[in-house]
Amino acid sequence: MAVFIPSVKPEDFNNSYGEMKVYEALRSLNNQYIVFYSLSWVGVNDKRTVGEADFVVLHPEKGIIVIEVKSGEIEYKNGEWIQTNTKSGKSKKISPYVQARKSQFELLERLELAIRNFRLPMLCYCAWFPSVDILDKCTLPPESPKEITLDKGSLDNAEKAINSAYDYWSKKYRAVKLNQTQFQKVVSTLCPHFHVVPKLKTKIEEMEEAYIQLTNQQVALLDFLEEQKTAVIHGLAGTGKTVLALEKAKRIAAQDESVLFLCFNSFLKDTLKNTAIPNVTFHNAHSLAYEVMGPSDVNIDKVLQEFEEFLEVAFDAESWEYSNIIVDEGQDLDDRLLNRLYELVKRKNGCFYVFYDRNQYIMKNKAPQWIEDAECRLVLHKNCRNTAEVFKTSCSIMGLENVTYNEIHGEVPAAKFYTTEDELEKIVDAFIQHVIVEEELDAEDIVILTAKSTDNSWIDMSKEYGGMKLSTQKEKGKILFTTIRKFKGLEAEAILVIDASMASLVKPEERRLLYVGCSRAKNLLNIAMLEDVSTDEMGDYLRNIAPNRNVPKNKKGLKRLLNITVDK
Repeated sequence: MAVFIPSVKPEDFNNSYGEMKVYEALRSLNNQYIVFYSLSWVGVNDKRTVGEADFVVLHPEKGIIVIEVKSGEIEYKNGEWIQTNTKSGKSKKISPYVQARKSQFELLERLELAIRNFRLPMLCYCAWFPSVDILDKCTLPPESPKEITLDKGSLDNAEKAINSAYDYWSKKYRAVKLNQTQFQKVVSTLCPHFHVVPKLKTKIEEMEEAYIQLTNQQVALLDFLEEQKTAVIHGLAGTGKTVLALEKAKRIAAQDESVLFLCFNSFLKDTLKNTAIPNVTFHNAHSLAYEVMGPSDVNIDKVLQEFEEFLEVAFDAESWEYSNIIVDEGQDLDDRLLNRLYELVKRKNGCFYVFYDRNQYIMKNKAPQWIEDAECRLVLHKNCRNTAEVFKTSCSIMGLENVTYNEIHGEVPAAKFYTTEDELEKIVDAFIQHVIVEEELDAEDIVILTAKSTDNSWIDMSKEYGGMKLSTQKEKGKILFTTIRKFKGLEAEAILVIDASMASLVKPEERRLLYVGCSRAKNLLNIAMLEDVSTDEMGDYLRNIAPNRNVPKNKKGLKRLLNITVDK
């Protein structure tokens, strides 16, 4: 995609539908192009002369082209151009080619004053009429050769249209190829104070130090637990529960005591095992069951039920080997298992800590009563995983207010809508291209999460997306594709959540699932949402999601409700 200056998509495009359409068309140019939008200038020699170029496109080999955009109804009569606003019906005289030439010569003067040590690039112009088809219908006046007159049809292939204008002018002026240093000098001359947004990879490196400091602040809670052998610790997604749980496990293990670190998720268990802390054994509920009672012929969905029965009836408590237990994501375990594990640790006078988030019980319908009844209950407030924008969106999905954001900021999460498999494929392609090519992230930094199962998703594992292969397991050089449930408790720099459904947002369990998926993203979050609700119905769905919020009954309402950007 072309590099735009300003880099942020304008909200109103100066109230010009035509400029918006041209902007979208120019986005298809590759990243060798730099595009200035609405470049205002004051005359170099005559300070009273002011002007604005709608678009200025720069290319290191082709040169610079000024584009003047005129939308609406267009007429040429008696040597004058007339533009009629399609909404208001008001007409006015315009001079698109004169305006374009005016900006062309102004920019040329500016470059001639600033650059002396190399030949300037070709600087030319064209006019673009994005609302109408001109070329096939009209005999054009002498000032507007067809090669530099772009129309509605040109929107379909902006690069072809721009190249046609470049080729036309290259027969009159000699095109000069610039090296990267020279090209950057031209860019900085035309926009000497623009803000170059660093790649996400660079921002991540800078953010890590801030995240570490936040985490260290959270660790102070552990000092309180030195004299407290049993406690439950609640925290929203990203408040550092797993980090604190690991730190507490290290402290106990350092006293030469055995620690069982228990979670529900097998992905999380395998990731934690890589930390290899002496005296700490990592299990999820299923692997613990198999270790304690041996192999089972029972269907995997029934294993935990069998394990709970085994611990209560057949298991010899004297043979329990772990003096201390730390449970991460405790809201996913049953009361029966938590009670029995607590009794086993209590016999050894050990520590029993349960970290949980009451908003994340996606494995069952409610949080364990054991957690709700615990005497010592602590709360983590400060988010130390996500940017403030990602955390705000995650909390908004659950209608959570009065939460504490950190001071680390990033892009506002984006929602994109699809109705077909092809549309979803384009969203996935664009996301991967953006984070790999433009943001320079590694494949291992990126995860695609489905709100369904991997088998029921439209993702085709035999295909490449954005030039990259996907894998349902962590593999070097491949992008992980898995379910929200399996990825629970883990995190990634950039995440695309797919198979979210507009209609399902009215269901609390589906909102909890989306909350979990979105909160896995540390720095960049996109949501691909199935558009299964009509425009007429959207208001009803939004009211069901947030009955106390007064928001527009359309996608703008969803944008405000979830604190996201929305593709129209």
